[in-house]
Amino acid sequence: MAESKTASNNIVISKEIWEWAKTHPAFAELIEILEDLEDLRKAKSERGKPLSISDVIARYERVHGTKLNV
Repeated sequence: MAESKTASNNIVISKEIWEWAKTHPAFAELIEILEDLEDLRKAKSERGKPLSISDVIARYERVHGTKLNV
């Protein structure tokens, strides 16, 4: 398995491993969740104010083309 590297607060893995994981059902959902968390973190820092749960849910539904029962 490829070696991962740490750069400040980030963990870096090869694109090859990332793409491989995205194609395997055991890892695909985890990869999507990690990507969503990173997008939310970036949006929160750019927006400068807390995100409401309804905004988070709406965005998740839009990105994943689903409707959550919450």
